[in-house]
This record gives sequence, structure tokens and C-alpha cells, in this order.
Amino acid sequence: ALPDGKLSHSVEALASSMLWRISELGVFLAAAGSVLSDLPGGPLLGLRPPLGCFCCGNWGLIVPRDALAEKNGGQTNELFPDLCARLLASILDVVELRGGQAGGFLSYLGEGGRVFTMCSRTVKSKRGHLGQMIFQRFKKQLSYSYWGRFLSTRRLRPLPVVLAQGHSRFGTSSSPAENETHPHQWLGSQQETVWRCELSSGRWFKEDATVCVTITHNGDFDAWELYGSMVPNGTLGEWLARVMHHRNTAKGDSPKLAGVMDLLVCQGRWVASVRYAFVHVVMQHINQATGWEPLVPEVSTNAVPQMTFFEELAGLLDRTFAEMLDARPEFAPTQEGIFALAAVAFESLKNGMSKGTQNELQTWEVTDEIFQAFCTSACTVFFTHDLLSAVSECLHRAEGSFGISASCSLWPASIVLAAKGQPISLAFNMEMPIALWSSEPSSLTVSWPSPSSNSGALRVATARWDIDDAVGEAVELRVFDKFSAKHHVDLWAQYKNPGQLHEALFFATPDIDSDRERQHHILVRGTSLAHAGIPKGLSPSQFKGRWVRLHCPPFKIFKQTRTLDPIAADLQEVPTVLSNIEDAWTDRFSLNYQSGQRFTQCLLSLLEKRRAGDSTVDVLIFGVENSLWLGQQFAADLKRVFPRLNILAMSSNWVLGMLQTAQGHIEPRNFTIGASSFALTPGAIVLALSHSGTTYPTVWAARL
Repeated sequence: ALPDGKLSHSVEALASSMLWRISELGVFLAAAGSVLSDLPGGPLLGLRPPLGCFCCGNWGLIVPRDALAEKNGGQTNELFPDLCARLLASILDVVELRGGQAGGFLSYLGEGGRVFTMCSRTVKSKRGHLGQMIFQRFKKQLSYSYWGRFLSTRRLRPLPVVLAQGHSRFGTSSSPAENETHPHQWLGSQQETVWRCELSSGRWFKEDATVCVTITHNGDFDAWELYGSMVPNGTLGEWLARVMHHRNTAKGDSPKLAGVMDLLVCQGRWVASVRYAFVHVVMQHINQATGWEPLVPEVSTNAVPQMTFFEELAGLLDRTFAEMLDARPEFAPTQEGIFALAAVAFESLKNGMSKGTQNELQTWEVTDEIFQAFCTSACTVFFTHDLLSAVSECLHRAEGSFGISASCSLWPASIVLAAKGQPISLAFNMEMPIALWSSEPSSLTVSWPSPSSNSGALRVATARWDIDDAVGEAVELRVFDKFSAKHHVDLWAQYKNPGQLHEALFFATPDIDSDRERQHHILVRGTSLAHAGIPKGLSPSQFKGRWVRLHCPPFKIFKQTRTLDPIAADLQEVPTVLSNIEDAWTDRFSLNYQSGQRFTQCLLSLLEKRRAGDSTVDVLIFGVENSLWLGQQFAADLKRVFPRLNILAMSSNWVLGMLQTAQGHIEPRNFTIGASSFALTPGAIVLALSHSGTTYPTVWAARL
């Protein structure tokens, strides 16, 4: 045994040695990690960050190509305008805080007489600039595709409308690899015969077309309702692989959302309509897809009929529809008209199908009653299930949180945006037909890219509109050509989609002269995603009630320089950023100044009503992380100026726990204020602090 003094000395020496070794190991690992994270395929050691610690972001634009000519130096023949690439890169500089490891986007081009889907994905290097890398990669792929078709009849050409559907992400539900990066498609491009209706004449015609459904998704897709039960995302992927006869190798949740959309987009497509009807009428359980074996990757069985089965029935329906149009050229897809077509189709299919198809139906125990329902279902979705209807049905049956964009090569001048538990904001310019969207509202105040850094900044958007993500909402933006906006609105109202979204009619945005004839118009329609009852269409008055005119200066984007590290560049710009903030507070017309005036008036009102001994909270301030620290400091300063007021700064999660009553909420314990003592003064002021305005716990606490 050692004396106490020597024992103490030995322990100290051992501890010191261990700390030194740990420090050496830490330095080594940090150096190794720095090198490894610079290698392709990061992140550090291939480990994935914890689920939920990062989020993702949607972004994009839609604009008629001709409308860009003035801003783009008269250029209209670029396959993808450089002006759009620079504008989107500026938006992405802000959206990147929601997802900066990987990103991609999609645009449509002409290819002969069809539409070509150009999709590019990029994983960012450690010190790379995501926006620059995305568009550099896109241009390289675009050049390769163009020259590869240069001598053929399928040479790429610009389409009248420029659509960019983009997304950036952190590796949350899956690693930040190209295959896991958005945009996502399940089937990809398919060649089909598609029916269309010319609204002005009511004439139906069919053509060979390329069909490609594409989505981007921010949030979590947990499960989807099938046959009265919620099917988890992983199992849903196995089911889709069999029903669609195509397996998607991406591991995340969002590719399954793309698969569901491929199942639901049926308008004008008989093969897709037959498949939808078979899945929803003939099949009664998910395990029928594997012959009642477990739906797991290890089981390779696929009991779903082959595509030739669906194609044969689709061909018979196509012929039946063509014969009906010959007999009734004025055919309209009303409910009566659809039922009449379904009745004729029932007889035509029964008498015209092959023996093999009859045997397949007998195997699935399809009675005449079931087959009648099958024909009615196929004929219905053939007319009703366009892109907006598909998104509506998809999210009505889904569990999770969603901020999505959806497009289809059948409608290259249209984009559907939906939000349910995740934010998406839209921005419009009233002088020219252009619309932007983003998961970060502040990014929508960007200015037009200018070749001269000394020229005055001109904001792209003049108004903003936020999708209601609390209840859930989906909107479609579509570019219409020529005439007046009112002409197209009236024409669409006469068409009347016969499905559940018959109330979702197109309308012009506020501040637009609907009677004025223009070369192009961007019209809007939308629907609620509330689960209860039939979806309600978005009305022009509801849209106008949330219309916000933008008067703030353009968002200042501080570009990286070649000589400075990104962090050094950020630090160098701090004085300029603070100066811009100071200027905003001194501008009497700014929203900051007006908000400050209103805040002061509310404080004075509270002071006049304050009673001695009242313990209710006059000013409640909440946020998370840095916003919470700022709120606590502001509460301390405010208390010093107004000592009579009761001012409380707490975490947004504390507020959620205190005020939520839904199943699963967690009430905070052992705080000085509890559920029994927490109460707000009548007329109390509540300040919700968020870096971007879309911090989840803060936004949801504010809604309580």
C-alpha cells in the first residue's frame, strides 16, 4: 500500500497521462475526419446524422420563356435560361440552411414531338457551393443529352414554359447519395397513348406521349391507407414494387411517395386507370400482392397480374371510348356520361377479352358485380385523376408531414404544391407572369440577377402567399396562353372536373386585371387537405385574404469570393448585415418599424390595465436554441424598462407541453410555473421567435 500523498500523486499522474492520450486521439480523429469528409461520398466515416436533426427544402419557379426576354438580354432560345439558374441559386443560398448536403432539380424540354424530362442530382463536396454545383452538373448533363440527339429527329428544344422543380436536403431518412436525392420518380419516363380534351371545342383526341411523374418532398412519409389499414412506408415500398412491376432502389421514404403518385395519376391514361381500378376494387388486402406471403424483400413472389393483362383491358377500353366518341362527338365527362361509358365498357370487355384474361379474373374471384364496379372505377379516374386530384387523394390517405411539389410531363406548364405540417410559400410578380416557391419565405424576396454589381437591386416578387400547412392545402399553378385571364377562368368553369375536386376552379391572382389580354397568364386553383368530408376548393376570396404585398427591400445575398473561405466571407459581411437590419428599423414604411409601433401600443395598454399582485403573464416570449437565448435577453431588458409587467421567456417546447391537450403530449415538470399557475393576462403579448419563421415547435406553439 502507498502512503496517501504518493497515492494521490500517482492518481493525478495517471489521470494526466490519460487526458493527454485522449487529447492526442481527439486531434488524430479530428484530422482524419477532416480529410475523410473531403472525400467523395462523405459524411464523416459514412455515419448518418440522427433522424430529425435536419430538415429539407423545396424551391422552384415557373415562367413563360418569352416573359424572360427583357430580363435575359433578349435571349429566349436557351434550353435552360442562365437567368433562371442564377435566380434559383440565389434562392438556394437561403434554402440551403434547411438542407445543404445534396440537391437536384427537374425541367422539361421538347424532344421531337414529345416532352423530355431532364433531371439532375448532386451531392455537395465539403467546401462546395450547393447552388453552383447543382446547376453546373445540370448544364453538363444537358449538353451531353443535347449533342447525343443532335443528328436525330429527337433533338432537344426549348418549351414555351420554363419549369424548375428543385429540392435540397440533409441525409436524414437516407444517406446523402445521388440515388437518395430529390427529385424522385418511381417508374420514370414511359411511352403511352394518352387522350386529351381541347376545352375550347370540347374535341377529344389521342396521341403518343411520354409520361413521367416527379415529386420532391420535405417531411416524413410514415404510412399510407390501403384496404382500411395504415401500411408502413417500408411495407408500402414492397407492395408498390409488385403492383407497379418495378422496384425503386432508393431507401428513403420519399421515393414511395413518388410510387403512390405514379399509381394515382390516371387522367387520359387507360393503362393507369385499369391498374388503379384493379388495386382499389379487385384487390382487398396488401398480402394478395405476394399470394398471401409476407410483404418483405426476402419474398420474391408477385401474384399481381402482368402488365399484358392491364394493357389488354386498357386497349379494349380505348376502343370502346373511341367508338362512343364516334357516336357522340359532344361527349362530356359528366357523372351520367361516365356511368354510360362504364356500362358499355362492361359488355365490351366481357365479350372482347382473351381466355387468359378471363382465367386471371376467375383466379381473383371477380364476379359480375365486382367487374361492373371495376369498369366504373377505371372510367371515373380516367377523367378525374389529374395531378391535383392525385396529390389530394395521396395526402388525404397519408400519415406524416408533407411539403411537396409534383409535376408530370403531360402538363409541362403546370406544378402542384402542397403543404401539410411542412411550410411552402409562393411568390408572384404582378407585372410579369412568374411564380416562385420555397420552404423558406425569406428567400422569396431575392432580386433579379444583374451582370453589374453596381446596378440597383430589383426584387423579383411583388406579393407572397403562404400555403396553409396547419390544416393542409394543395394548389396548382398553370400557365395559360393568350386571351384574357377571365377567358381561361370561364372556359375551365364550363369544363367542371366531375370528381371530388369539381369546386377547385382556376382563378386569377389579386392585383391582376382579369379582362386584360396578355400573351401569358399564371392562374391558380387549390383544395383543402382536411380529412373530414369532401375536399373544399380554394376560392378567390380565401386566396385574397392571405395575399401579402411585398414592400421590403430585396433579400441581400452575400456571394462567396474566390479569395476567402466561406466562413471568413460570412464574418466579413457581418457589419453590412447589421447595417441593413438597422436601416430596416429606421424605415417608417418597413414591417419592422410598423411592428415596433404596434408592440409599443400593446405594452402601454397592458401597463394601464396592470393590477398589483396579479400573477398572470403579460408578455410571453418563446423560441428554441439561439432564438430562445435572444428572447431571454430581450425579456430581461424589457423587464428592466417595464418592471411592473410580468414577462416570461420559455422554450417553444415548454409552451407546447403546457398548452397542448392532444394524445402524446408531454407536460413539463418541476418548473416554477406549471399548468395550474400558467395563465395569460387578457390582451397579453406573445412573441414567437424564429430564425426563418418556419421553426417547427415555434410555429406550432404560436398556433395554439
